[in-house]
Amino acid sequence: MKLDKYEEFEVFNPYANLDKTTVLQEARAFNETPINARKCRRILCKISYMLQQGENVGRTEATECFFAVTKLFQSKDGALRRLVYLAIKDLYKLADDVIIVISSLTKDMTGREELYRAPAIRSLCRITDNDMLQAIERYMKQAIVDKSAAVASAALVSSLHLLKQSSEIIRRWANEIQVVVSHDNPMVQYHALVLLCHIRSSDRLALYLSSPKPSLRFAAVRTLNKISTTHPEVVINCNVDLETLTTDQNRSIATLAITTLLKTGGESSVERLMKQISSFVSEISDEFKIVVIEAIQSLCVRYPRKHVLMINFLYKMLRDDGGFQFKRAIVNTIITIIEENTDAKEYGLMHLCEFIEDCENFVLATKVLHLLGKEASSTSNPQHFIRYIYNRVILEEPRIRAAAVTTLAKLGASCPQLRPSIEVLLSRCKLDDNDEVRDRATYYLSALRSEQQNYVAYNLQVSVQGLERCLLSYVHGSDFSKPPSIAVEN
Repeated sequence: MKLDKYEEFEVFNPYANLDKTTVLQEARAFNETPINARKCRRILCKISYMLQQGENVGRTEATECFFAVTKLFQSKDGALRRLVYLAIKDLYKLADDVIIVISSLTKDMTGREELYRAPAIRSLCRITDNDMLQAIERYMKQAIVDKSAAVASAALVSSLHLLKQSSEIIRRWANEIQVVVSHDNPMVQYHALVLLCHIRSSDRLALYLSSPKPSLRFAAVRTLNKISTTHPEVVINCNVDLETLTTDQNRSIATLAITTLLKTGGESSVERLMKQISSFVSEISDEFKIVVIEAIQSLCVRYPRKHVLMINFLYKMLRDDGGFQFKRAIVNTIITIIEENTDAKEYGLMHLCEFIEDCENFVLATKVLHLLGKEASSTSNPQHFIRYIYNRVILEEPRIRAAAVTTLAKLGASCPQLRPSIEVLLSRCKLDDNDEVRDRATYYLSALRSEQQNYVAYNLQVSVQGLERCLLSYVHGSDFSKPPSIAVEN
């Protein structure tokens, strides 16, 4: 009978028929001093209920409410603090400038109050992005191996949620995750196993990467290196295991591991990896040095802001001993950086100028001179390059001297303000003991003085092969009454 009477009672919902405007006005109580914890808890419950029911809150309203909620971090009331964490998770997608709460959440996450740490981790990981996650990475690793089961579990589950958007960073925590698989608490063990399973779900080569046999490790990392050139996103899943191979005693394996990480890793890891490989790059063969250079070339387009780091690294390798193929790969890579990144042009050209001051290969020297003739005029101070170019006329063999004369002429054609000085230098070249150098100097000097720059810059739209064929036909012919013609015959 009593049960029947109880069923007749109407269920009461204290949050039914909430008015959004009224609730948001009540939130102004968060700014009061001192903070009334009981009153604020009731208002936070209303806000959370309202948002969970799908109430439409504008961005300005949400931002004002969010900033008001952050004032409640001053309160020491434990129940209120936990409601603050929930409100942050509810509002972060609707409000602007939510990063202002990062420092408060980080402080709670690393503090001594066990009641705050786990929910602070969950809230912090909900609002963080890839860049912010790197800043708190150290704290997350500590939380994963924390003695408190609640803290460790919160860190593991939050990492699982972050795996899709920041997989590369989360995979670096594999060692810590592996440690807590043997945690005393079964809940932590379960969460650690789930996260580890997701990290290694597609690591088909992971078994070989961790093999005790160097031959298997080498085969696996070399395969991944080749795949990363065209499909870097596929190899990202193996980055954790590749990180362990960067310190492998076999330098070939370490080199391939680092170059693979350079192709698949983020911008933040580039400097660390390049510094790591520079410590032993002199010990590896030219074949693997070229692999390093190819990896750096793939970074040029992805991370143009790193051009200073890349060029410095390449120039240091360029000064080391090595064969022609090795040196040519470096020069080509620096040229690629210069051509694809205007900010790197002057810096890269200066390093190439320093290189040709002591270059033993005429092919590379003439290649750099050709680049200077093409690009130097578009730098902020083209005059600075004249000394390096003219030094080649004075100090080098005939083939390089001839190329340097052409480069000087191109610079004079492109930069009218430098033309008088360059004409003086070309006049001196007419006294060279090599016919090719003298002929070029005479030709270019005449073209510059007659204001016919097209004959210097080779802007004529003429097929070189066609021109050669017509001239040979003219020379071997018998009629010299007319000048040679390169007109196309039907």
